[in-house]
Amino acid sequence: MIKNIVLACVLSCSFLYAESNNDKATINSENSVKEKPIELTSQKGMKFWFLRDKSSKLVHVKIAFLNCGTAYLQKSKCGTAALYSEAVFCGAGRYSKQDFEKQCHDNSILISCYSNLDNLQFSLTTSEIVLQDAANLLNLLLVSPKFDEKEVLKVQNSTNFGEAITRRFLPAKVFESHAYSRGEIGEPEDYMKLTIKDLNEYRRRFLVKKNAKVFVCGALTEQQAKALVDKVFSDLPDGTQAKDTLKDVEPRLLSKVDKYYQDGPQSKILFALKGEKFLSKRRMTAIVLFGLLGNGTFMRSKIFTKLRTEQGLIYVGYVYPVDLNHANVIFGTLITDNKKTETAMFSLKSIIKELKEKGITQEELDLVKSNILGTILVGLRTSAALSQFYFQNLLKGRGANVIDEITERMRQVQVSDVNSLAREILNDDAMSFVVIGGNA
Repeated sequence: MIKNIVLACVLSCSFLYAESNNDKATINSENSVKEKPIELTSQKGMKFWFLRDKSSKLVHVKIAFLNCGTAYLQKSKCGTAALYSEAVFCGAGRYSKQDFEKQCHDNSILISCYSNLDNLQFSLTTSEIVLQDAANLLNLLLVSPKFDEKEVLKVQNSTNFGEAITRRFLPAKVFESHAYSRGEIGEPEDYMKLTIKDLNEYRRRFLVKKNAKVFVCGALTEQQAKALVDKVFSDLPDGTQAKDTLKDVEPRLLSKVDKYYQDGPQSKILFALKGEKFLSKRRMTAIVLFGLLGNGTFMRSKIFTKLRTEQGLIYVGYVYPVDLNHANVIFGTLITDNKKTETAMFSLKSIIKELKEKGITQEELDLVKSNILGTILVGLRTSAALSQFYFQNLLKGRGANVIDEITERMRQVQVSDVNSLAREILNDDAMSFVVIGGNA
């Protein structure tokens, strides 16, 4: 299922959206970081981004099929994207599910697929040694997945509806009647009614060349990269790009608390704040502001120091940006003892009010900027992280010089910029809370 929120929590201060994995290859800053992605066209006319990375023997392929996530589908069928991302591994081509898994395992080939509210994405990581085998396997997944009825039913029955619904609570409140309110799978009863026919129709409609954005990273020549792309997309129809049918939506923030009972000694407090558009000139200022509020990697954040260290109200607390095609919002999470939920919410609102009224100091600004810039450098130490970083930023409209642009804009952020933005977008009287726990 969707991994956006989990990844965003790890790097909640930033926009890196870099997936963590077991790739231990170290990036050589003299080569890799200074290389910039370029746009190429394969021999068969497929456009893609390419980043030559000499620091690693690994090759990464990222694919996004556009405008086919949960929010873009018919309401009763909106769970198709999530089901497809799991059921696509039920076998492909001549391989059964077990045989396909064995091929990947025996050759250390990593292939993943996940859906989000906007897109469906595939990711391949492999070594140069078995590159052709990996390309063949990814091609089979794209062109001829096996949707065996029994295997697909197993996927449906194993879906964690409780967790999916929990993650839907806050979007449902914030986005109201907009399609983004559906969450990952829509209604469980509709999800369970999805059929093999639905999956095949989804593939024929959306998994086509003209609907794909592709990124290749590795120690390949341009010709090798072109041949790889043509191999992966061979036999896939040209099709047409899916239309972007959604409208922009502003998060609806009210002074309201919704409570849902869940057995256990702890409660999870979810909340939302107004964000800043991904390509906005004030984006870096917002990153600093929310990094200081509750960046999960910044031990001196307001949430960590005041709610955990000083008051002992929470076990975990952080905020993270959610950037969709048509919405930008800050989601946050606090985990606390059932008996402390009310106090934790009150204290959080007090922190936000103080941040809005008093602003930040130069010392605080220097500390959080150092943390964020350090996170960028540390986060991009592997070829996998570098490829994910570039891919997601290019998808959202940033250019090839994104690293230089981000670091320079971050350095330019001033105390007055942060305090001005805080006064404009922070509002402790308009916070939508969702409490899930035993004291709800």
